[in-house]
Amino acid sequence: MNSKKDIMANPVIKALNFRHACKLFDPKKKIPKEILDIILTAAHLSPSSFGLEAWKFLVISSDEVRKTLRPACWNQPQITDASHVIVILSRPEVVDPSHEYIKLNFKRRSLPKDVTKAYIEKYKHHMETEVFP
Repeated sequence: MNSKKDIMANPVIKALNFRHACKLFDPKKKIPKEILDIILTAAHLSPSSFGLEAWKFLVISSDEVRKTLRPACWNQPQITDASHVIVILSRPEVVDPSHEYIKLNFKRRSLPKDVTKAYIEKYKHHMETEVFP
């Protein structure tokens, strides 16, 4: 059995424990496309409840658009100083158990029809009792 010390030394656990809000950005530095692609891939692959990933990512790199957005973001300098702003857009309409997105998402798992139907029913029950009671 691993000790707490061993677990805390794990690089994944170390990374998860490191929480840092970047307050200052060097406006002269830009995130290279290769690094931004890795960040977006990691975001896209981030797990969600029931594996639905009901979100989209909007990447804003235009200086003009970020200047326009800044007043709506409490005039935070990060909006214009960072090379990119990533907005997470939730899609609450697609998490409705009757939405086609839900059906397609469960069907992609190639499970037997009765198992898929049971999974959708479990999801529906979860949504009705836990999320939107």
